[in-house]
Amino acid sequence: MHASVVKTLPTLLHRAAHRGRQVLVSTHAEQILEDEGLGLDEVVLLLPDREGTRVALACRSWRRRARRD
Repeated sequence: MHASVVKTLPTLLHRAAHRGRQVLVSTHAEQILEDEGLGLDEVVLLLPDREGTRVALACRSWRRRARRD
């Protein structure tokens, strides 16, 4: 996803959600999770593993990643 779209998308998603819309986005652009306006407790990560796909909340996954860095 182009960097300018990544910067704009969280604002658009926020507006849509506050108008009573359900929002679903699929992307490989991790930088979208860096937006301060995005609630990581509302983001679900689908992570491939040996047995299929693992589901994790972004807020938990990002905390673990921050501890490792």
